[in-house]
Amino acid sequence: MVNILVFEIGKVRFGIETMYVKTVIKRPDWINTEHFPNSTDGIVEHKGQKMVVLNFSKRKLNKVLWKDFIVVSFENSEYVLPTEETIDIFQISEKDVATIPLFAERNLSKNLFKGVFPIDDKLILILDVSKFLN
Repeated sequence: MVNILVFEIGKVRFGIETMYVKTVIKRPDWINTEHFPNSTDGIVEHKGQKMVVLNFSKRKLNKVLWKDFIVVSFENSEYVLPTEETIDIFQISEKDVATIPLFAERNLSKNLFKGVFPIDDKLILILDVSKFLN
């Protein structure tokens, strides 16, 4: 069994294993948002620590819509994932994770996701943190 924190960006729901989640914060202090590559949106500071803001959707979203910021801890570094909404934590079995459907593969960087699992009428894309941050 694995715990997955589900969050939403642009009406798409994603999941991240809670073992990588340090905390969820509201509105950190932005230090810089200029001249960053597509995969990042800037640097924020929270409790004296500076962290890179990740943008795995590679879309510039309206920062007003960002409500929650997930602090992700990976290999002794911390990063921030901005989200429009944090939904809940779900416990799933590895056997519940399916491969990404063919119709969706064309629009996704398949190597960034471990697979999908259903919740109600939605499919949740599970982010592969190790591939995304390497």
